[in-house]
Amino acid sequence: MTAPVEPGCDREMVLNSYRACLAGERGLADGTIANYLHCAGVFLADLGEPVGAALQDLTAGRVLVFFQRLQPGNGPSPKSMAGPLRSLLRYLFARGYLSRSLAEVVPPVARWRLASLPVRMDAAAVRALLGVFDRSTERGSRNYAIVLLLARLGLRAGECAGLALEDVNWRAGTITIGGKGGRRDELPLVWDAGEAMAAYLRARPPGDSCRALFATAVSPRHGLTRQAIADVVRRGCVSAGVPEAGPHRLRHALAGDLLAAGAGYGEVSQVLRHRDLRTTAIYAKADPAALALLVRPWPGVLAGSAT
Repeated sequence: MTAPVEPGCDREMVLNSYRACLAGERGLADGTIANYLHCAGVFLADLGEPVGAALQDLTAGRVLVFFQRLQPGNGPSPKSMAGPLRSLLRYLFARGYLSRSLAEVVPPVARWRLASLPVRMDAAAVRALLGVFDRSTERGSRNYAIVLLLARLGLRAGECAGLALEDVNWRAGTITIGGKGGRRDELPLVWDAGEAMAAYLRARPPGDSCRALFATAVSPRHGLTRQAIADVVRRGCVSAGVPEAGPHRLRHALAGDLLAAGAGYGEVSQVLRHRDLRTTAIYAKADPAALALLVRPWPGVLAGSAT
């Protein structure tokens, strides 16, 4: 449903003004802004050009039709799109692009916190993913370092994208992560992830002035975005022949491996930098085999009895 933004078109003007609102008036984090803008681009592209006229004619039914067509795995899912779409529609109404508020039209999407098992990659899939990158090239060594860092430290995509060269203390063997809510956490740099990062930095061209830790391989060089980090993982999964996954699956995999190795939830919470142990409790369900040990017969029903 997406289409490239052409310079000077109405849609680009709307997105630029929306970006300024998200960053200035609302003060959102860069990762959140990128996510909201991506969702806004999907919706506006679906309306067609000229966007200004399409917005003036927008109806509640048109918004619902768009929302109902969303399918997980083919762009934003209904759950991930609901919040950003409401935000965009409120902004468009406040700025006069819409003649009436349509944010209330977007239906709520149930988010049952503990109702499903978290999907995670097993160790074999992670090894297969790491094996697809050509580490003799700058791009391949970069992508290998990204995936290894995600797998070893459980970083979020936005945290990985936000890393700068100054965040790595090579002498102390630590790396500083900029997390949610402006948090800055110093973590130990796992040796193999550190070696992979060093190999990538040696592969970057001499005189490279980009201060982002993970940069584009072509000019003009700049730091990778959150979406680009996610694309590295997803495309790597396709090449490796494993189920397509994003960076958060690697975070789940790390949590599952730590629990399987005997770590407590407090320790896992510290590694993943959760503020609330209830968030870490989601990973209590990460091992179906362990959960099977907790299954008990239904009260009053004896094993092997006739029904």
